[in-house]
Amino acid sequence: MPLALLALAVAALVLLALLPGFTPRIDRRRHPAGLASLEPVPVGGTRQWLLIRSEDARNPVVLFVHGGPGTSVLALNRRISRALEAHFSVVNWDQRGAGKSFAAGRDPAGMQMARFVDDVIEVASHLADRFRQRRILLVGHSWGTVIGLLAVARRPDLFSGYVGIGQASRMAESERLSYDWTLERARAAADAAAVRTLERIEPPPYTGSDWRAKFMTERRLLGRFGGEYHGSRAGAFGVVLKSLVLGTEYTLADRVNFFRGIFRSVELLFPELYGTDLFVSVPEVRVPVWFCLGRHDWEVPAVLSARYFDALGAPRKELVWFENSAHLPNTEEKDRFNAFLIGTVRPVLVEHDGRTGADRARLSTNGLPASQFAAGRFGVSAVAGQGAAATGLCPGTFGWRCPMYRVRASIVVATVLFLSSCASLGMNSVQKLKRLSPGMSSDQVQAIMGEPKSSEMREDQWILRYTLHENWKGWVPYYMVFDRETRTLKTWYADEAEYQRMQAQMAETFKPVTDAAAPNQGGAAVPAGRNDPSLQRWITGKYYYFSSSMVVSAASERTLDLCEDGRFRMTGEFAASGRDPAWGAASQSGNRGRWTIAGDRLSGTITLTLGNGSSRNLRYQVASQAEQTMLFDGVKFAFAGRAVCD
Repeated sequence: MPLALLALAVAALVLLALLPGFTPRIDRRRHPAGLASLEPVPVGGTRQWLLIRSEDARNPVVLFVHGGPGTSVLALNRRISRALEAHFSVVNWDQRGAGKSFAAGRDPAGMQMARFVDDVIEVASHLADRFRQRRILLVGHSWGTVIGLLAVARRPDLFSGYVGIGQASRMAESERLSYDWTLERARAAADAAAVRTLERIEPPPYTGSDWRAKFMTERRLLGRFGGEYHGSRAGAFGVVLKSLVLGTEYTLADRVNFFRGIFRSVELLFPELYGTDLFVSVPEVRVPVWFCLGRHDWEVPAVLSARYFDALGAPRKELVWFENSAHLPNTEEKDRFNAFLIGTVRPVLVEHDGRTGADRARLSTNGLPASQFAAGRFGVSAVAGQGAAATGLCPGTFGWRCPMYRVRASIVVATVLFLSSCASLGMNSVQKLKRLSPGMSSDQVQAIMGEPKSSEMREDQWILRYTLHENWKGWVPYYMVFDRETRTLKTWYADEAEYQRMQAQMAETFKPVTDAAAPNQGGAAVPAGRNDPSLQRWITGKYYYFSSSMVVSAASERTLDLCEDGRFRMTGEFAASGRDPAWGAASQSGNRGRWTIAGDRLSGTITLTLGNGSSRNLRYQVASQAEQTMLFDGVKFAFAGRAVCD
C-alpha cells in the first residue's frame, strides 16, 4: 500500500473522529413547536441515546424499538420516516449495547431480556412525562417486537397502541422454519456450496463454541435468497451500511461500535431469546394492535407471525400484509407504511386516548410556551442541543444542502470505501491460521477458514486448498493436510513456489487495458490472431467455478484447465442439470482435448476440440481484474493458479 494512500486514510480517520454527531434541525420559522434532538438520557443506571424529531412536539409520540438484537437504526429510520414528523413526535432509541448506546451494554449482567423490558418501560415513561401525554404508541421491529410486546402487556396504561413489524412469537419454531426455507431455496437454486454449508451447520438450535458463526451463516444465506429483503441477494446489508456511512447522527466511534454491538448483543441475548414463546407469555394485551408483515419474510417467518396474530387477544387488532416486502416492510415499502401509521393508526390513538384534539393540545403543553415545552427535562436542551445544527452550519436544511453534511459524508464515504474494499478482499486473512491447531476436525477448520477453493486425495492424506491474504504480500496459496481416515488436521503450509508462479502469471494476465491491446488507426483494439503464443500465455491457467449464477448439480468442484501447449481439461459435472449442455458434452467426451483462441485481452472466443473430434466455441471476457475472475459464456470463474493437463 503506498504510504501516501495510508497517510490520506489516517488523516481522514482523524478528521472524522473530530466531527460530532448531530441531526438536521427542524425549521423553527415554519414549525414553531418543532423539535430535533439527539441526546443521551439516563435509563437503567446507564446513558442511552434518543433521536427525537417532530414538526409539532404536541403530536402523539411514537417510540420505535429496533431489532437485532443490537441493530441501531437511528439514521435509517430518520431517512425513511420523514413523512411521519408532521403527524407524530418520532422517537428512535438506541438500546443498551447498540450503536450510540454501545457503552451501556458493557456489563453482561445488564444484557438480559428482563432488563431490556424494564428499559422499554422506563424510556416510555420518560417520554410520556416529557411530552405530557398519558400514553404513547410503541412500534417494535423483530427483536424489538419481543421486548416491546412484553412491555405493553405489563404496562397497558402507558401505551395507546402497539405496532409489530416482523413480529416474533415462538422463536424455536421460527428459527427452524427459517432454516428449512433457506435450505429448500438453496436446493431449488442448485447452489451446492450453500447446501453444503447449511447441512454442515445443521438445523437450529445451534450448538458448540461456534454457534454464533452458524447463526450468522444461516442469516447470510437467507438474505442471499431474498428472505430478509425482498428482491435482494445481499439482504438488508446495503441499506444498513448506507445509513451507517451517511448518517450524521453517528460519530466515528459509533460506526466502529455499530457491528461490535450487533455481534456482542447476539452472543449475550440470543440464547435467552431462543427460548421465548409469546403464545404462552403474552396471550393477550389490552391495547389496540396492528401487525405489519412482509409476505416474503423468512427471517422471522410471516406464516408463524400470522398464526400468533390469530391467537393474540386484543380489544382491537388488524393484520396488514406488505406484498412486496420481506423482513423490513417499513423500509421496503416505506411510503405505504408511513401512510398506514398516519391514516389508520393515528386516528385510533386519539380515540383510544379519550380526549378531543383541543384537550390534547392544551394538556400537551400544560400552558407552557412551545420553546420551553420542547426543551425537555433530561439535562440536554432539545432545541439548543442540536449539535452542529445549532451552530448555523445547517440552518433548516437536509442532505447535501447542508455544508456540514457534505463534509462529513465525503470523508465517511472515502474512508469507508477504502476500508471496506480492504475488508472485502479478506485483507490479512492469514491471521485465521493462529486459531488452528493439529487434531482439529475438518468441520472445525472450515468453520474458521471457510469453504476451501479445492480438495484432493493423496495416498493417506486429504488436502484442502485455500488462498489467504498476507499484508504487503498479497494472495498466497495454503494447504491444510488432514488424515484421510480420521479427517483430523495434521499440518498446514504455504506453497511459496506456487505463489511466485501465480504472481508472475497474474502480472501478465491482468495488465492495464492500455498495455493489453494497442490501438489501430481507428482507435479500436487490435485482436490477436488465432493461436497467438502471447495470447495463449496470457490466458493459460486453472479456472474454477466462482458464482452460483448458473444452475448446476451439486458437483464438489468445477474447473477448466487451459494449458500453454494447447491442451485443455475439464472437471466437474458442468451441465448435469444446468442450462448449458455443451459443458456436459465436453465432460462426457473425456474432459480433454485441444484449444485455440481468437480475440484480445478483453474478450474473444476459445474453440475447444474434444476427444471425439467435435468442437464448440466458448466466449471469454475479463470480469474483474481485482478479483482475478473471468466470464466463460457469461458464467464467472476465478483464476486458481497453474493449469494441470496431465
